[in-house]
Amino acid sequence: MITSKLSMVCKTLNAEFFGKDVQFTGVSIDSRTINNNNLFFAIVGENNDGHIFVEDAIKNGAAAIIVNRRLDIKIPQLIVKDTRIALGELARDYRAQFKQPIIALTGSCGKTTTKMLITQILKTLGSVNTTVGNLNNDYGVPLTLLSMDLQAKFAVIEMGANHPKEIAYLTHIVQPDVAMITNAGPVHLEGFKSIQGVAESKGEIYQGLNANGIALINLDDKFSDYWISINVGTRYLTFGFNPSADIYISNIQTLTENQSQFKLHTLQGECEIQFNLLGEHNIRNALAAACAGIALNIPLEKIKRGLESAVAVDKRFVEKITKDGGKIIDDTYNANPLAMEMALKFLSQKSGERLLIVGDMGELGDESIYYHQELGRQAKEYGINKLYAIGEFTQHTVKSFGEQGFHFIDHNAMLKALEQQVNKNTTVLVKGSRSARMERIVDALLA
Repeated sequence: MITSKLSMVCKTLNAEFFGKDVQFTGVSIDSRTINNNNLFFAIVGENNDGHIFVEDAIKNGAAAIIVNRRLDIKIPQLIVKDTRIALGELARDYRAQFKQPIIALTGSCGKTTTKMLITQILKTLGSVNTTVGNLNNDYGVPLTLLSMDLQAKFAVIEMGANHPKEIAYLTHIVQPDVAMITNAGPVHLEGFKSIQGVAESKGEIYQGLNANGIALINLDDKFSDYWISINVGTRYLTFGFNPSADIYISNIQTLTENQSQFKLHTLQGECEIQFNLLGEHNIRNALAAACAGIALNIPLEKIKRGLESAVAVDKRFVEKITKDGGKIIDDTYNANPLAMEMALKFLSQKSGERLLIVGDMGELGDESIYYHQELGRQAKEYGINKLYAIGEFTQHTVKSFGEQGFHFIDHNAMLKALEQQVNKNTTVLVKGSRSARMERIVDALLA
């Protein structure tokens, strides 16, 4: 975690200095969660102006404040043109002090699970700095970097975006040694406009690679040729189910309902992996993580140990059992069309009655109706028995699904209809964007 004199920060940010020099430890942008002796950045966002909360930050222990205008306060302050940009500049400066490998990743699906799997692999060799929760945007990435332990062996940084140039901004702050895109799909189309726009924006991550950096490319993704084309002169490794990839997987077998086995083929050799995460999409995440390990010359036995020790991330394809023995697949963290189809493929392979419970998929722009219609069609095609939906756009999903599709105005109405529907012969997949708050359904079904 950053510890510095305010005068040093002033030089880095080319700021105006008012007050006496102090030493601080750590930074914060939230006056409610600030720790004693933090440096507080008064961020001006779409909905809030951090300058309004400066007095609260001071009361809660701020050592000094970064602002874009001088305030009448009793603690030291630095004045900069843009506090958001200043946060990134300070993070970039602190990152330069970290001399160990940094892996950066982005993608439409699987970022957080892949980040976790990479971290599990690297932890077999020592301590790892890693993105906590969803701190993956233009605030979260700098905060993650500024919290790094400079003595750790590695750092794994997740990057998210909902508009072009955001990843470009972040990757130049992070300056990764290894950069990966898990995949590209119809996500945040309000900002990216098209799937091509998504792929191009995700591809920005490679711009931050240093001279000896390595790009990791998903050869199974339809945009792999594009990503290869923008990495001319850069070393790259490919991964995929495609045997022509540098790192690939074969011989996938189901051992139990909660465990699979596959053979991992790498530049170092081959090994069998017993894997505890559900679904083919998570095997793909494991493959991506293994590719990151190979790029960093991690021994194959360490990669195997890391992958086999992994457990699912909360609300990301976690199986839970109701008191009546019904199986709930809790995938409520978020949703988009690509992730939905991956989840449907898994659900279709379960025996007994298969129920899909969905909320709206957000930020699809002009394509919202189309992709919600497609969800209903796909669910029917995959043999889902019943579909329960809530939200404005899922009305189109229910209509497309047809008979045994039901739409509800709120969570309570849905739960009433689900009474007596979940038993030991039922598997239920619950999924929706964050705004749909589908975890309420999971919690109620488990109660």
